[in-house]
Amino acid sequence: MSHNSGALVPYITEYTTALSTAGAGQSLVIQGFGLGLSAVVDIPSALGVETARAFTKTSATAGTLTITLTVSTLPDPSGPVSIAVSMGGVPAQGPNVTAGAIAVWHGFTPRSEE
Repeated sequence: MSHNSGALVPYITEYTTALSTAGAGQSLVIQGFGLGLSAVVDIPSALGVETARAFTKTSATAGTLTITLTVSTLPDPSGPVSIAVSMGGVPAQGPNVTAGAIAVWHGFTPRSEE
């Protein structure tokens, strides 16, 4: 039986925690295991549009996914915006990640569920 990153449940270890401004060239950076260029990152259309992505492998099973966005408007700080991350239909897990969603609070700031 082969063990490779394609068989891993995606696990997020770090991700962008702030978004400076609206406009082009904003970056969402997601680090973890079992990720790749084909990871599904569901960015709400109200937040912005993905314009490019790159993946840098850091080991046999881990890497960094960088998504470049054109951000329409910063999220309202009174409510979170959730960005779901999955790979091959499997939701990402990890710190402050519930059911594969990265909760965003006024930018890309994670919010843990109490």
